[in-house]
Amino acid sequence: MNVPALLSTLRDVEGVMGSFVVDLIGQVRARDMPAMFDDGALQEAAPRIARLKEALETQGEQVDSVTLAHGPHSLFLRTSGELILCVLAPSEVSLPALRMGSSLVLRRLPEALASARNASTLPPTLRPPPSAEPGTVAVLPPPPPVPAVPPPVPSFAAPAAGTSPAPPPTALSPAPA
Repeated sequence: MNVPALLSTLRDVEGVMGSFVVDLIGQVRARDMPAMFDDGALQEAAPRIARLKEALETQGEQVDSVTLAHGPHSLFLRTSGELILCVLAPSEVSLPALRMGSSLVLRRLPEALASARNASTLPPTLRPPPSAEPGTVAVLPPPPPVPAVPPPVPSFAAPAAGTSPAPPPTALSPAPA
């Protein structure tokens, strides 16, 4: 089964709007999303999703699934190996049905991605990065430093040694009428 067809099976769960796959280095590997979610939006979200998984695992426990809710929608994240399956659905979606469907997809996904990688006519989101080789870990460069701007410090000139300070300003008298 090809990857888009595999992801589209998640739409059999009532309410599921679409899904996409992210790897641990934050690249979109596959998608089955409505047209309003263009590649740019998914490519912007992918590194954040990968960092979220990494952040949640800092205490040493493996994260298998996470549900992010915002308004009437939820983004259901399910991990398997180096892949994160992201499913967009309404908040009231049946979580047992979604877990079952995502388990079936995740079981077949690595093989489908490997088959797609060997195909010659892949859409851009399914092409492996040119430098990525199996078994290697990509290391992202650190973000550029944020320049620190010191707060302005008021400067008061001290009177020179041996001189008296300037007299305080006086109120101006009103002009004659």
